[in-house]
Amino acid sequence: MNSPGARGTARPDRLWTPPFAGVMVLNGVTMLNFLFLMSSMTGYAVSAFGAGETQAGLAAGTFVLGALLARVFVGKFTDLVGRRRMLVIAAAIMLLGSFGYFLASAFPLLVLVRAVQGAAFGAVSNVASTVSMSMIPVSRRGEGVGWFTLSVTISQAIGPALGLWLMSYGDYRILFGVGAGLCCVAALLALLLPIEEIALSAGDRAALRSWRLDRILEPRALAMGCLALLVVLPWSGILTFMNGYAEEAGLLPFASAFFLVYAAGLAVARPIAGRLLDRLSDNAVILPALLAHVLALVLFALKLGPAGFFASAVLLAFGYGSLVPLWQAIAVRRTPAARTSMAISTFYIGLDLGTGAGPVVLGAVIGLGLAYRDLFWLLAAWSALVAAVYLLLHGRTAAPRARRR
Repeated sequence: MNSPGARGTARPDRLWTPPFAGVMVLNGVTMLNFLFLMSSMTGYAVSAFGAGETQAGLAAGTFVLGALLARVFVGKFTDLVGRRRMLVIAAAIMLLGSFGYFLASAFPLLVLVRAVQGAAFGAVSNVASTVSMSMIPVSRRGEGVGWFTLSVTISQAIGPALGLWLMSYGDYRILFGVGAGLCCVAALLALLLPIEEIALSAGDRAALRSWRLDRILEPRALAMGCLALLVVLPWSGILTFMNGYAEEAGLLPFASAFFLVYAAGLAVARPIAGRLLDRLSDNAVILPALLAHVLALVLFALKLGPAGFFASAVLLAFGYGSLVPLWQAIAVRRTPAARTSMAISTFYIGLDLGTGAGPVVLGAVIGLGLAYRDLFWLLAAWSALVAAVYLLLHGRTAAPRARRR
């Protein structure tokens, strides 16, 4: 039998507790380490090892590949090994990996360090998300996920800028030293946080030890994972081709401010959207967010100057930025407590696949000779298709709030 406290806390309506704040900080510093190293790794590979563009991309992308592979196994074994033990082991490996950058004297060693630390990052972020779910009251699931993912939002706002600023000193040891410090904070929090374990029945343990596909991926989270894969494609296009688009549209001086406006919009949108998901039907929250997502891409395609550019950032925050935590909350809600870790892993596998494939697919589309404006018209149409897929996979059968549990 599952432990009765696995889905909530002793005070069922209380969201903000020291452990919840602690796991938010742990998740935030882990994501910050990933983002500021990602923004500077290609430059380091070129500077230190004379890497070409393909090799430099490999140095950056191997981290994501390691994280993706780790999620497949971590989601399955977290509750078998124990959440606390898995988190401490993964955080320790991530910390040791941060010192590996100082020792990587050849490019293959750098790639190995990136892969190992990426796997540890994937494990830490997966377990942290699982632990946070057990700390969030069921009645405030959507709101809690919205607040929890703000740790990622803050990291997205300052991570790339921090990496570029540290690179300006010309000494990569400073960069890696800051990364090691962040990993040390994550490891200390992993040791100190009180983490509630879930009691697994013999049947639960047997199911988790099985290697059938439905024992590796959580079937009840597949729909949300597929939607995450589809909806992240336009976002990856914005991240990858922002400079080219901004130059084409005459908006290059405003490009860096776009992400600050987006982050500010997320700080407002995610808690509101999560709170509404707890109070209204799924469709009442998801469909307006999908509409905002489509409108943001339409504004990109129309090139309406700085005002339209920043309006699209706000709409994107209420669209894509809200959809990801909302769909994660739905995936967890549809899954038994004993399989929460697998549900989160399944969801993030979809998100990681979309994030990794997006630049490749969209780069090939740009290679056909399309202008960036045309690309964003295509992405707006793609996002309208995502809305149709949502209705097919979940929206047409989504129950009103009163009938969810």
